[in-house]
Amino acid sequence: MTGRRHGTRSLLIIAVMLAGAPALVANAAPQRGGATGAELPPAAGWQQAEALAVNDRGTVVGESADAAVPSTRSVATRWDRGGRATVLPTPTGMPHSSATAVDDRGDVVGNAVDSNGSTGHALRWDAAGRLTQLDPGSGDSGVVALNAAGVAVGWETTPDGSQTQAVRWDAFGRTTTLDPLAGATGYRPVAINEANTVVGAVYLADNSVHAVRWNAAGRVTELASLPGGGSWGATGLSPDGTVIGYSDTASGQWHAVRWSASGRITDLGTIAGGNWSTAVAVNRYDLIAGEATTADYQQNAVRWSRAGTLTDLDTLAGGTASWVVAINDGGVVAGYTSTPAAYRAVRWNGLGRATDLSLIPGTNNSMATGLNAGGTVVGYEWDDQTSSYHAVRWAM
Repeated sequence: MTGRRHGTRSLLIIAVMLAGAPALVANAAPQRGGATGAELPPAAGWQQAEALAVNDRGTVVGESADAAVPSTRSVATRWDRGGRATVLPTPTGMPHSSATAVDDRGDVVGNAVDSNGSTGHALRWDAAGRLTQLDPGSGDSGVVALNAAGVAVGWETTPDGSQTQAVRWDAFGRTTTLDPLAGATGYRPVAINEANTVVGAVYLADNSVHAVRWNAAGRVTELASLPGGGSWGATGLSPDGTVIGYSDTASGQWHAVRWSASGRITDLGTIAGGNWSTAVAVNRYDLIAGEATTADYQQNAVRWSRAGTLTDLDTLAGGTASWVVAINDGGVVAGYTSTPAAYRAVRWNGLGRATDLSLIPGTNNSMATGLNAGGTVVGYEWDDQTSSYHAVRWAM
């Protein structure tokens, strides 16, 4: 499954990011509760924590941080199924690190930032916690995704520092530089599947964005836009090679799109009366989750069937906007909703019913960041008064 990675309040994430399907039924009644939220404690000696990803075995990764707001130091952290936290080692001189993805073997990838706060470094830890720094050490780099075989994808600056290039690291840390696209000035890979296919976006000199796909050999193909489109990008990738993303249109609207493995583009459309949509996550059955605006400009979470039928997912009572994070192979979607008072983590089941995920004591906001095959959602919660962050895991 693929999905959006949301930043946190830490300096690390800000710096790096500047780097047979089930039937769907609409209009099911939203639910409150129904999911137990368990706090994942910070690693020993740290005061705050955020969970950012979970694998199908229940291992969670993220970061622990000091008590400062914003934090002045953070460390990549892994929690086992029992909720026990382990600090993952970070290279000397890097006061911020964060773990952002974990595969079912227990391999972890993440990023760290130098003491100057502006140069990122891509990192990998094996199941035993042994650290490998993936970049050469002197340039800027970031890792963004990890597949089931432990192959990671990300970016690094060129030797002269003039632009970024897309790179893929195998399970042993060996680097493959993915082919450039003529005229591109920068690269933002976003996803990798089990076949080592990579998708993402490239930036051109005219400030437009184009969607691209790299095959297992690293050869690049530019994907088509909708007719008249000037900017378009890829946001996710399924195991069978289906690519999802967005494209503008000749009329200036933005629409969610899907590219087949052969590169054929399909306009997924919008909610009736709306003029904007984007695809965020796709599962192995080509069910797609994303966001779209209504006729009165409210942003809702939506899901498209394999045939392209759009379902407007439930909005929590009082909700003013919803965002999607991920979708699993059962069609369960994780995300969050804003209300006039707070943000709330949400899980939508295969029937489209929304569950308002419970808060732990002492918090009034929650955010979902990850989802596994069993429907477990991870994320973090905070209180508006103290701004203290707490990592949370919500079981089914």
